[in-house]
Amino acid sequence: MPKDKDLILRELFDVIDINNPPGITIRGFNDSEKYHKFLLLLKFESLEEDIIRKKLEYMRYYFQFGNEPDFIEAKDILVLLKIQQTPSYELFIEKLYNKLDGIQRISKVKKYILYYPMNINKLESEITEFQIEDIKINLLNYSDVKNNIHNKNLESEVFKVRKFNKAFHQYAKVSVWGRNKEYAQQKATRYVELMLYFISYSKTFRRRTFSLIGFSKPLIELKLNYIFVFEDDAYSECYYFEDTCEVNKYYDLEDSDIKNLNTMISQFNEADAKIKEIIHDSMEQYHLGLKEKTSSRSFLNFWTTLEILTLKNKDLSHFKVKERLKSIINMNDIHEYQIERLYNLRNNLIHNGRHSSISQFDRNLMKSYVELLFQFFMFNFSKHSYSEIEILYEFMQQDVNSLEKNKDLIDEIITLKSHR
Repeated sequence: MPKDKDLILRELFDVIDINNPPGITIRGFNDSEKYHKFLLLLKFESLEEDIIRKKLEYMRYYFQFGNEPDFIEAKDILVLLKIQQTPSYELFIEKLYNKLDGIQRISKVKKYILYYPMNINKLESEITEFQIEDIKINLLNYSDVKNNIHNKNLESEVFKVRKFNKAFHQYAKVSVWGRNKEYAQQKATRYVELMLYFISYSKTFRRRTFSLIGFSKPLIELKLNYIFVFEDDAYSECYYFEDTCEVNKYYDLEDSDIKNLNTMISQFNEADAKIKEIIHDSMEQYHLGLKEKTSSRSFLNFWTTLEILTLKNKDLSHFKVKERLKSIINMNDIHEYQIERLYNLRNNLIHNGRHSSISQFDRNLMKSYVELLFQFFMFNFSKHSYSEIEILYEFMQQDVNSLEKNKDLIDEIITLKSHR
């Protein structure tokens, strides 16, 4: 365990005192910001620990989400370690795991139902239920859910104060069993967002948009604003997304979109866990690129999508990212010119801040190559493991003659090993 993470505990100990009975007091007003900063850091570092992530998933529990500067599960552990003057991150993780064990023993799993308004027009399709892993998502018209979401607290918090027109939206309904609503919210939102990304992909695939006058516009404005959470059929809480602004654009969900959605969900469900992360993260960046108004920022989102799909890491250069893209395309002179141009634009944008050099044409061209790669990845690579995809990318960059030679060598090695 890296010792530098002990620094987080030492910094926390530096600004807290222990009460009697044991509890935490922050020493001064100026120390409050430092306390919350390092407490938040401690929470995020804990979530990076494989043992903690697996435990949380197994017990269907989650820490308070987002940037909430609280970590209630950690406070009595901090008190104990402070009393013992033991600023050990490794010991903290051990005690946090035991704390979660205790929560699992005394708490019960509850049923949560979450409703996500979506700016989609009335649904006509007979197919309204989708399953991503073990989570079922129903896409329902407002008329199907209006009695379920009728609640005086929601009326006062959202519908009236924020002037949110509930009847204009259709709804994703998700049922999740969990030990707290943070788990239900995190689990459901991840898959509702993925569904939204797939719908956006379907509706904008191969679509090119130009603004002849003024600034460029988003390629799509499909979004989530709120989550209405019900616990054991009783209204519990309303969560807000970062952007709660109303949009005046609503989208039809056509039969082709439903078909594409089913196909992509099926491919996703068949992938292993690490590949699912790649699909989710690449689609998230793609969706951000679609929603972005500025061509240069949209371009960067699409380039990040490209990096994710080509398995970019600290050991893989951006040059290799470009070469991996080329490897899945039947290249010609036009492709060579276009990809080199995109690569150079990316470098100028990142290293020299040349935002004005990215046109709507460049943004759209970047999008088209990302779509080619995503299609190839989804329907050819996603059935393989991460390490297998690494090998496939390397082989894809070789010509057929080289591959034939490698094949003969591999066959010979297999023969030699089998006769040992």
